[in-house]
Amino acid sequence: MKKIFLLLGLAACFVSFNQLNAQNTMWIYNTDGTVTEKSTSEVDKITFSDQMNNMLLYKDDATTTFDVSKINYITFSTLNMDDENGIYIHFNGDTALVYTSIESESLTVEVDGADVTITSKMKVADLNYYVYGSSTDGSLTIKNDKDFNLILNGLSLTSQTAVPVKSSKEVTCNIIIANGTYNEISDTENNAKKPVISTSWTTNISGNGTLVVNSNKKNGISCDADINITSGNITVNVNGDAGKGIKADSTITISGGTITCNPNGNVTLEEVGSGYDPSYCAGISSDQDIIVSGGTITMTISEKAVAGRGIKADGSITFYGGSVEITSNGGGATYKDSTGTTDSYKSSCIKADGDIHFKGGTFNLTANGNAGKCVTADGQITFGYGENDVVTEDYDGEAPYFTAVTTGEHILESAAQGWGQDADYANPKAVKAMGNLYVNHGTLNITTKNDGGEGLESKDTLFINGGVIEINTYDDAINAKNYIQVNGGKTFARSTGNDGIDCNGSMEFTGGLTIAIGITSPEEGFDCDNNPFKITGGTLIGIGGSTSTPTSSLCTQNSLIYQSLENSTALRIEDSEGNELVTFQVPTISGQQGGGQGGGGWWKSTTATKGPGGGRGGNGLTLLFSSPDLVNGTYTIKQGGTISGGTEWNGYYTGAGYDGATTTKSVSVSSKVTTAN
Repeated sequence: MKKIFLLLGLAACFVSFNQLNAQNTMWIYNTDGTVTEKSTSEVDKITFSDQMNNMLLYKDDATTTFDVSKINYITFSTLNMDDENGIYIHFNGDTALVYTSIESESLTVEVDGADVTITSKMKVADLNYYVYGSSTDGSLTIKNDKDFNLILNGLSLTSQTAVPVKSSKEVTCNIIIANGTYNEISDTENNAKKPVISTSWTTNISGNGTLVVNSNKKNGISCDADINITSGNITVNVNGDAGKGIKADSTITISGGTITCNPNGNVTLEEVGSGYDPSYCAGISSDQDIIVSGGTITMTISEKAVAGRGIKADGSITFYGGSVEITSNGGGATYKDSTGTTDSYKSSCIKADGDIHFKGGTFNLTANGNAGKCVTADGQITFGYGENDVVTEDYDGEAPYFTAVTTGEHILESAAQGWGQDADYANPKAVKAMGNLYVNHGTLNITTKNDGGEGLESKDTLFINGGVIEINTYDDAINAKNYIQVNGGKTFARSTGNDGIDCNGSMEFTGGLTIAIGITSPEEGFDCDNNPFKITGGTLIGIGGSTSTPTSSLCTQNSLIYQSLENSTALRIEDSEGNELVTFQVPTISGQQGGGQGGGGWWKSTTATKGPGGGRGGNGLTLLFSSPDLVNGTYTIKQGGTISGGTEWNGYYTGAGYDGATTTKSVSVSSKVTTAN
């Protein structure tokens, strides 16, 4: 029989013999300090002699006899402890058992109750540490001098004050969640702000079992280097204030597995200078980059997790694939920063201090908190491959499918100080980039519910090169500070409280289909103030109270501005031969009274301007239409009829019939920009 040397004093444990068939290994703990291992496959029956002096193990015609007086107790395990490089740690209440067949002075074990420290200086790589059993006040610290495997094989472990599981050497730790096992590791509020699982070097997590980590003080899984997750069913519950679910000082790479994170910790404010420095709870957080190529990530940020983040990187975040679903219920609030200036903190589903690149994958993001963001980056945001590249036909990657919804209100940071001055708000945003924003491929569905809620926003330049975009917002559906360029794709951008597409700089359209709908005057479908508005290709439909006027000297394609568009009408424009140029169902559009050309109503800043040739004030609607088919000639504008058949996309029809117009208007187009009433 194989002898397993016991490295720790034994604790009393009893398992009835009728459990034998459900176990893999029988362990007989002897009075001389040795442990005898018997596989259950080697035992058909167990009996005792008449005087109970001997225990008899039967297998076919063979019988093995044990002197009962030399047995302390017997346990059963699901582990086959036949790994010559294996070290087995069995937590059993307030004690722990450690046993192995390795005999080396360079392998030492220290145990205090159920706190276990194992140190290996054997210079042996790939040692296997098998951990199982249960303790409500225990811990495991491994000090290995070479890369090792930590195999979780049915472990329920809570530490009251220490780190439950810790690797303290700068060697790779491979955490393997054994197939079919359930493992739960927790700390308590008495933990001194240490992680539940702490590693000092690259950590790889795999396996097909379940791991639940409950962090009640600080972080769940924390690594001083890289974290790589390839498989496993992993749930991290973060209850500590400013705690992180999965935290790495370096890069986090996720290529598989099912990861569920539930941030539930509040924001913390540290006094700095004349104010505070806030820290936030997060589901997955990296001090460098995050890369996701597969797996399923699900998060729910609770209302308690004020300004909580779902996926947060101090560097950049890149998604190549996988599924991400994040719901943030964390709100926001104002505070004084280190200079004493009023600022605000707010929640984000995905946040990067660098760039965010959605190259592939499926995303379902909801931000319900006040001033909440679905996606925000201090750098640039890109959907699809490339940057400012028109690459659609030869693109063969997995284009992202992206849904984002915000329902929160804005947060007042400072009130207006005088006539014509604007108040400062922290607003809910679906997608916000401080740098450039590119849409090259993919399907984007974006919705915002309340004031300040914008869809796609760039504080620099915004490019649309491809993809299918549908945006329904309260505030501007698409907004950029410096420049907007549309080269392709299909874009529907509707605002129920402001402009459809708004740029504080210039706009250029070279291709694609773009539908932009704002509210009544002074808001617009297309708004770029007095800045250049260039059209050289594509189909544009803009509806609002007025419109910015294309710059004739820059345009190579004709545009028509029609200032008598009826609300909620079925619109048709035909050429002189009755050929269809456009068929469109105008939605019901409402808005604030007043405004008109110029600075706008009392709710607008006195410095606001509209482009030359803007439409009427009041509730009248203005249409901007441009198409490669709009050449010089005579056209008929029909309204009030009925659209039938064809293919429809957000009110835009192709191949449809049109009958019963209630009003018609003949318009002659003879220049790059034609205005008609």
